[in-house]
Formats: sequence, structure tokens, C-alpha cells
Amino acid sequence: MKQRWSNKHESGRVDFIQGNSIKLLEDRYDILIPGTFKSYLQTTAPMPHQDSVDDDFVDWWSADRIKNIPEEYDGEISHEQIAKHSGKYLFFADYCIWSWAWAICCQSGSDYGKIAVIGGKDRFVADNFDKFVELSLTDIDALN
Repeated sequence: MKQRWSNKHESGRVDFIQGNSIKLLEDRYDILIPGTFKSYLQTTAPMPHQDSVDDDFVDWWSADRIKNIPEEYDGEISHEQIAKHSGKYLFFADYCIWSWAWAICCQSGSDYGKIAVIGGKDRFVADNFDKFVELSLTDIDALN
């Protein structure tokens, strides 16, 4: 992803997020952010207040915009398991001005680290953040 963005020659697109910003998210929502997503936040996420829309109209959020489902989304969650722990899911990107958005599960258990699409048919679309990134680069339609 970082390579793809740097190929566009957009200066200032990525910034390193300080560890204390991640700790603030973890403390705010009483969660433990999955490792590969935490690495993304530390090394690749857009700078604060500067979300980053890619060629496929995915808006990758800066760390300061990341929120859990109840704080960001007013609609009803149709997937029972996601709805049950919605406060432990963090939104990190949306598609085409919030047609739908993706959230990572930060609740310990069998869904920890999975990525869910919210808006429309709520469901899991990737088993982990690495798989989500791979699909976002190769098969964006698999994520909606």
C-alpha cells in the first residue's frame, strides 16, 4: 500500500503515528489493536486530518478519524455477532463518501482481527488486515 501511494508522488501522504496515539485509541475503547493493523497505523496511515482516497475510491482514514461503530454509524447492524461487540470494532476506511465502511474487530475471541464491511449487507470480508489490504489492491469488489 505504501508503495502504491508513493508511486503517485504525493508528498506528505503518509506519516508515522506515535505509539501514544495508538495507546489512546486502545484506552478509549478498552481494546487491543491487532498487530498488523497497529503496524499500519505506525508506518503507513495518512497524516492526521488528511485522509487518503486511493484510485478505487477507498478513503483510508487518519488515526485521528478512527472511531468505533457506535460513535460513527447510526444505522442498525444486521450481523448479530458484529452488532453484539460493535463498540470493539474500529472503522478505518470507507468507500466512495461512506457508501459503506470497513471496521476491524478488536474484541478478543474468534473474530479478533477480522475485517467487517458495514452499510448494506454487514458481514466479514477478510480474516485479517493483511488479507484486506491484499484484496483492496487486487479485488476491491470482494470487499463490498
